[in-house]
Amino acid sequence: MDLVEQIVRLLDVRLLDPLEVLLEGDDAVHALRDLVRLRARRWADTLRHGSDQEAVLAAARLIATLYPSDRAFDPPPDWWATPLGQVIAVRAGHPWSESVTYATAGAMLGITRQGVHDLVRRGRLPRHPDGGVPSAAIRDRLRGEPMINDRLIDAGELPIAIRDFGGDQPPLLLLHGAGGNLAQLTTLARALRPHHRVITVDLRGHGRSGDGVWTWDAALGDLAAVCVQMELDRPAVVGHSLGGMLAALWGQRHPEAPGVVSLDGNPPPTRPEHLPGLDPEKAAAELARLHEIFDRMEALGGRVIPADQLPDLVERQQAAARDMGANEKVWIEGFRRNLVHTDGETSTRPSAATTSQLRKLMNELDLGPVYAATTCPELLVLPTRDLPEQEPFADLYAAHRRYLVEQASQAGHPRYLELADASHAMVIEQPMVLAGLITDFLTANR
Repeated sequence: MDLVEQIVRLLDVRLLDPLEVLLEGDDAVHALRDLVRLRARRWADTLRHGSDQEAVLAAARLIATLYPSDRAFDPPPDWWATPLGQVIAVRAGHPWSESVTYATAGAMLGITRQGVHDLVRRGRLPRHPDGGVPSAAIRDRLRGEPMINDRLIDAGELPIAIRDFGGDQPPLLLLHGAGGNLAQLTTLARALRPHHRVITVDLRGHGRSGDGVWTWDAALGDLAAVCVQMELDRPAVVGHSLGGMLAALWGQRHPEAPGVVSLDGNPPPTRPEHLPGLDPEKAAAELARLHEIFDRMEALGGRVIPADQLPDLVERQQAAARDMGANEKVWIEGFRRNLVHTDGETSTRPSAATTSQLRKLMNELDLGPVYAATTCPELLVLPTRDLPEQEPFADLYAAHRRYLVEQASQAGHPRYLELADASHAMVIEQPMVLAGLITDFLTANR
C-alpha cells in the first residue's frame, strides 16, 4: 500500500463509510469519495515534496481529521512503519512531541529499541534532557542531515555547555549576549547551517554551563577549550551583544581566524564623550538616569521565582515572543534554560555575582584599541533604531549610535554596516538577513 492508497483507505474507513451509513447511501457520498481520491494525490505530493511548513500543515490537518481526540496524537510504534507514518517522521519528526520513547524512536527509524540504545550510547543520537530521544534528531537522521547534539565540554575550571549543529562545513562559534543562552540563537544557527558547522555556546554562568569568576581571559579560555575538544580548526566567531565583544577580543588574539562578526557587541555608554552631539549636562543627567535602570536590573540577577508565579511568567514570555514575531518554542526554551531548580526553589541565571562582574567588565571595555590591534577580517553590524524599553532614552541612544559609527570608522580595520530597521534585538528581528550577511562576509574572506 502506497501513501495515496493509505490516505484514501483511512478516510474511507474513518470518515466516508460511517457517513454513507448515516446518510443511507446518499449519492453525495459517492461524489465525496471521488473528490477525496483526487485530493489524496495532492496531499501526498505536499507531504513528500512541499516545503517543511506546507508538509507539517498538511500532516496536522490529516491527523486531526483521521485521529480526532482530546488528547495529543500518540500513535502506537507500528503506525510509524506505515507510509503515512514514515513520511511524517521524515518531514516533521513527531508532530506534537519534542521527545519520543526509545521504542517509538526505533519504529520511526526502522530499527529495534536496543538499536536506539546503542546509537545513544555511541553518541550517534542525542538523549533528550527529559528522557527519550528528541524527535527532531530522528527527523534529521532520516533526512540524512547532520545531527544536532548537546554536550558538556570540560573547560578545566568548569563545564561549558554547547550545541553542535553538525556537518562538515567550516566551523563557526555563535555566542549569545549577557543574560541569554545558546537556545536563544537557534533560529540564527539554523539559518547559518547550510554553509557552516555551527556550534552555539552557553557562556560561563549562563544556561547549562558552570559558574566561575567572569573575566575576559577566562571566557576566551572557555572558547579555546571548546575548540580543542571539538577539534575545530580556525573557527569563525560570531557574537551578539556580550558575545560580540568576545568575538572582537577573539579576533584581536587570533590573527589566523577566518573572520569575526560582532552583532551590536558594544559596551553601554558610561561617559558624556560616548554621546557626541548631546549637551554635556544633559548627557551626564541621562547617564545617571540610565545607571539607575541598570542598578535595578542588576538587583534582579539570580532572583528566586515563587512557584505560583512561574506559569504567569511563562505566559508573559509567550506573549513577548508573539509580539516580537519570534519562534515561540525557541523563545520559551531560552527562558527555561536560564532557570535553576534547587532544593524546591526556582531561581534565574546569571547569578547576582555574575551579573555584577559582567556589568563592571563591559563598562570598562574600550573596543577602539581592540579594533586597531586586530588583523583578521572583522565585521561590525550596528543597530539603527531603539528597543521599546530604550525609547525613553531616545536622545542618548541616538547619540551613542553616532559614537559607535565614529569609533568603527576611525579604527580603519573593521568593516561595519548599519543594519536598516534593526535594534539591539536584531538576532530575533532579522535572523535570515544576518545569516546572509555573515555568510557572504566569511565566504569573501576565506
